[in-house]
Amino acid sequence: MKHFCALAVLQYTRKFLSDEIARNQILKIPTTRMKESQVMDPDVDIRELATMAENFSGAEIGGLVKSASSFAFNRHVKIRIIFALEYLIPNQFIG
Repeated sequence: MKHFCALAVLQYTRKFLSDEIARNQILKIPTTRMKESQVMDPDVDIRELATMAENFSGAEIGGLVKSASSFAFNRHVKIRIIFALEYLIPNQFIG
């Protein structure tokens, strides 16, 4: 009975996992605008990401893209703040 339940759960879960073509399409939807607006590096390989996300559902891929873009945005903002604090603000008081 235990083995049967595990098999049933595995089959149920596989229905919601996407194949590589679907993962590729799911990744292209939010990243197309990023590439067009040059926010995302052109070296990012969507096909490779789709291959690496083998057991991800569509929702998990969406969460991955949101998390990655949030991380990149926060990093960009922190770099700009550090630049302003270290270079721009001290130079305003010198002259």
